[in-house]
Amino acid sequence: MGPPGTSTALCSISTRRQYLPVSLEKLQHLIDMGRIDPEEPIDVTSFVHAGAVRINVFDRVYGIHLTDEFFRRGQPIPKRLLPPKDLVDMYTDPSKRGYLSDPNQIKEDRLLLAQKFGYELPDLTKGSRRALHRLRKDPRQIFFGLQPGWIINLTDRAVLKPVDAELQEFYRA
Repeated sequence: MGPPGTSTALCSISTRRQYLPVSLEKLQHLIDMGRIDPEEPIDVTSFVHAGAVRINVFDRVYGIHLTDEFFRRGQPIPKRLLPPKDLVDMYTDPSKRGYLSDPNQIKEDRLLLAQKFGYELPDLTKGSRRALHRLRKDPRQIFFGLQPGWIINLTDRAVLKPVDAELQEFYRA
């Protein structure tokens, strides 16, 4: 019950918890850019620190609502575009962990940074996360494991892949 003279419906609207809508596409983009670490729990704080959302403490935000509106549109997954020419150097720079940089060069830069600041890098070739660290996403993919040109049918739980040679070439290029 709310204060006297107010309807219960109005009170529940003004006091209910809010959840920020964030699309799977935006989450994948933040992971690709290295702004969110997929090996750590992802919560509202992760999105705030990544600069993806702004929160006013009076807005009653209690979490994130992960949406899949991209797949509901029934459109083929687009290929990721290459960065603008003036940003290519940044995205290919291994010291900045650019997503277009050579993974082997990134390993070397991580080691140099660890030596500079006096800490040891974890051995990623052993343990339960070994297989995870060996996986690589193609720079032209938006979603890991889903190729450009595929259509995701959520209702039938099916993945539709282009069979036309011209379409396959378009999404591969």
